[in-house]
Amino acid sequence: MKRMLLTLLMALVCALSLRCGAAAADLQSEQSAAYGADAVEQSLPEAAYETFGALTLKDAASPEAQLEKLWTKLTGASQDILFSAARNAALLLIVVFLSSFCGTISGGSACSGVARTASAIAVSVLSAEHVTSCVAVGREALWALSDFSRVLLPSLCTAAAAGGAITSAGAKYAATTLFFDLLITVETDLLLPALYAYAAMMIAGNALQNELLLSISSLLKAVIKWFLLAVATIFTAYLAITGILTSTADAAAAKAAKTAISAALPVVGSILSDAAATLVSGAAVIRNGIGVLGMLGVLAVCGIPFLTLGVHYLLYQLTGGIAAAFCEKQLANLIQGFADVYAFLLGMTGAASFILFLSIVSSMKAVSVG
Repeated sequence: MKRMLLTLLMALVCALSLRCGAAAADLQSEQSAAYGADAVEQSLPEAAYETFGALTLKDAASPEAQLEKLWTKLTGASQDILFSAARNAALLLIVVFLSSFCGTISGGSACSGVARTASAIAVSVLSAEHVTSCVAVGREALWALSDFSRVLLPSLCTAAAAGGAITSAGAKYAATTLFFDLLITVETDLLLPALYAYAAMMIAGNALQNELLLSISSLLKAVIKWFLLAVATIFTAYLAITGILTSTADAAAAKAAKTAISAALPVVGSILSDAAATLVSGAAVIRNGIGVLGMLGVLAVCGIPFLTLGVHYLLYQLTGGIAAAFCEKQLANLIQGFADVYAFLLGMTGAASFILFLSIVSSMKAVSVG
């Protein structure tokens, strides 16, 4: 009889455990849908799907496997990118050596000036196709980040607020949306045309040895650099100040709410308080999962553009350094100018990804109710 009662008791415990587990799974699924995690999964950029396949919140629990996929894709693409950039650099060096040779045999005659102009045109033609394709790569990355942020940021804000970060989540969401939309708009509508203008002025100024055109190109270069640094600096400072001020308010509000529930309902107050803490903990788990998915999406979008622009920038810098040793300053400055174009493209993509990435990390570190 005792054995039968013990068996029935064990069966009841197992049934209750399975029921609680199913209820927890249903609760997490409902929270996931309510906080927009499903929408984030469906709106992941095409680059993320090509790199990782279909991602879900479960995949966020083991990001190491996804990072290995990203590394595999980058290493696979690096060979073609490096070959294309190295081939272009080799052609530029041929132009440099031919220009140096022509300058040596002409001995400063009129033919020397013609050779310099022809060399500048040759460098510009060889570089134009690569620069144009890299601008397209950078622009597509910016658009992809912009589209993804419109789904990621609201979902992350909702989950963070449900996790106890009521004040900081809204403040960070408002700041990120403002800065990110401003940055994308200015970069695509103003800075990219300004970059084309800089390249045109830089080419014409070096080819014609026109100081006015070179001065205009230097001014455009300074404006682009100043804007990117200013946006990144102001956004970082705002997040730091907001995090300090609002995190304290969130922690105090969460503690006060928990105390009020327990005091107002003496019998069941502690139970309801613990239940609320369980809901908040679930929201924090989903928030972190959304954050990991967001990070993976940003890395997938920016991985190939960063690699492409970085390789071109380094090889142009190397080629410009070699050119400075073998030919006149004019041609070396032209090649260095194209290196600056790649640097600015890298900076524009990097600034956008930096703001989005930093916002994700900041939201994931938001205060939760314990």
